[in-house]
Amino acid sequence: MSLHKSTDLPRVYAPALPNDSRPEQALSARWLLVALVAIGLAGVFSLIPLIGRTPIINEWITDPLFARRWLVVHVNLALIVWFYAFLAAVAVLIAPRRRTFGYQRVLPHLALLGVATFTVMGLFPTVEPVLANYIPVLDHPVFLLGLVLFAVAVSASLLTGRLLPGARPAPVAPLVPAAVPGLRVAAVAIVLALITFTVSFATIPRYLPASAYYEVLFWGGGHVLQFANIATMVALWLVLLRAAGLKRLIAPRLAAVLFALMILPAFLGPYFASIGASTNESRAWFVFMMRWCMFPVLSLFMLILLVQLGIGWRRGELFGRRFSPALVGFVVSVVMTLIGFALGAMAQLGTTLVPAHYHVSIGAVTVAFMAGSYLLVQAYGGRFTGLGEQRMASRQLLYFGVGQVIFALGLALAGTTGMQRKVYGSEQVTRTTEELVGLAVMGFGGLFAISGGVLFLWIVISMWLRRGRPHPPRAGAHSKGGE
Repeated sequence: MSLHKSTDLPRVYAPALPNDSRPEQALSARWLLVALVAIGLAGVFSLIPLIGRTPIINEWITDPLFARRWLVVHVNLALIVWFYAFLAAVAVLIAPRRRTFGYQRVLPHLALLGVATFTVMGLFPTVEPVLANYIPVLDHPVFLLGLVLFAVAVSASLLTGRLLPGARPAPVAPLVPAAVPGLRVAAVAIVLALITFTVSFATIPRYLPASAYYEVLFWGGGHVLQFANIATMVALWLVLLRAAGLKRLIAPRLAAVLFALMILPAFLGPYFASIGASTNESRAWFVFMMRWCMFPVLSLFMLILLVQLGIGWRRGELFGRRFSPALVGFVVSVVMTLIGFALGAMAQLGTTLVPAHYHVSIGAVTVAFMAGSYLLVQAYGGRFTGLGEQRMASRQLLYFGVGQVIFALGLALAGTTGMQRKVYGSEQVTRTTEELVGLAVMGFGGLFAISGGVLFLWIVISMWLRRGRPHPPRAGAHSKGGE
């Protein structure tokens, strides 16, 4: 596959637009719009629980259920819709042998219908919020219907010939061949998660109260979904490094082996759900799987790519792109992943150390997806106006990453003294100076991260609106192809 570097604007990455790939890119653009709508709404709704936990101003929210309802909507938008709509946007860039885009064009609209259905339920004060791990819900059939509609749309977009192991990958810009196995593994993880959810549903005692019922229902499958997140993030790392100018990444066959090793533990998810999703043995396996079965292969990927990055740096392959959004996105994502490892080792159940760990971990995924979004929009025909906006995009990724890390460290500081998680507004009581300082730091970091998210939407939407507009003419402008 060839990625082309345009010199219309010096050092601004601009992938080519092959004529025969436009159907894939048009479908990808629809899914990316769903993802951008989700992350935009998630940022807006995140202000409510942020206020509910920040000292002094948390007293503005006298009804903790109000904050919890919108926290439920925020989490589903930020962790379900944003992640898996973006996965669909990237996965559909694998060109199938036979193009059948008829029904697939409808799927992003079905996904948006699902998003609108569950989001509107946050407006109803009588609906009970259930802060279950991984997929919190509002205990109402309409909310659950919205989630099901979205899940059906994403699953139908992924379960096609393009992601079958025997199919020959034909990646469309800006994908690279080594990323294809990662996207296939992510699709397999989603299938395994859906099977695990179904098995859990079949084995859950019906007499459980709503809080326990949804916790058990989503516990196993929620853990399995994390394999899809990690596989997609690593696939994006490969795309970002190639876009940054790195010529050697990792051989597609080696990448396929590593991605296969990554997904192996997830195949036990349905089995441990079948022995009784509410049993201690089942819950203990999924905790073990999360703590010990992901990081070895993920660490190996990081080591290989960092070594290749160092080699490419010395060879001058990154000259002129050292501060490109692609390279900055990769570096910030890797650093946040390592911080997530450290906070995960410190995590104590029931305290704010747990959300500290997962906020920086999911932030690492989000940064990679944000940087990937810039590449996708360029592949659709959008562009940066110049080096100034490109550097602004790089700073945006840094702002969001730093804000998310500060947010997580504030939660971690509060959690070291046993600060409870999942308490908001008037029900939150700060007992120590560490808790007060930690929550204040958390609030500052959260606002910083939100500002980075707002800047991301501003830049990516501006690029999107420039699609189809010609570059301003420049003297001596030309383009050349490269590997």
